[in-house]
Amino acid sequence: MAQAWPDMFLRHLDRKLHLDEQQKAKIRPLLIADRDKLMAYQDDLRKAARVQIRMLLKPDQQANFDAMVAKHDAARRAREGK
Repeated sequence: MAQAWPDMFLRHLDRKLHLDEQQKAKIRPLLIADRDKLMAYQDDLRKAARVQIRMLLKPDQQANFDAMVAKHDAARRAREGK
């Protein structure tokens, strides 16, 4: 799925703009790099929010929150094929 967005967007651009092969070859790496940067930024935001939320929870709530986070992360890794 990680490759899906850049390829889908590139096909969209090609349909609308009629890109030549050289343009496609140069645009695709840009889309992949942007996607990777965005994913890293989202991960950073997610981690920061989790730290802040966890600090507001009581110890028993923290344990439940940690379990919820672990389950969510495992599901995300499975979807992403990691």
